[in-house]
Amino acid sequence: SSAERIGANPSFNAIRESLAMLEKASERDFSLNVSTYRSEMKKMRETMKKIDEVSKGQKELTLELLPQDLKKLEEDKDKLERRKQWTKNLSRDIYLSETVNIINDMAGKGIFATRD
Repeated sequence: SSAERIGANPSFNAIRESLAMLEKASERDFSLNVSTYRSEMKKMRETMKKIDEVSKGQKELTLELLPQDLKKLEEDKDKLERRKQWTKNLSRDIYLSETVNIINDMAGKGIFATRD
């Protein structure tokens, strides 16, 4: 199930950790002692770095532009390059990846949307 996948996913766990840390940081006062403040900021940066590192290890989705879109974009190389970069960024999106997993789960169970 989705909840189990998310619970076992290191990227989602790192995001939860980071969110908890940021919530604590927003609720408290920061020290005026420079060394204490720097230490706290270092911890925050390390947590953010951890999220980035974990996200890099994620399996990427295979996304391709539709042939008709490619044909339209061939005339404008800048738009084509921006679209390719956008597609590359989406391929690493953990939320999109989980959405695909959920849709696959639904399709496997025969759950489809219908119009009445």
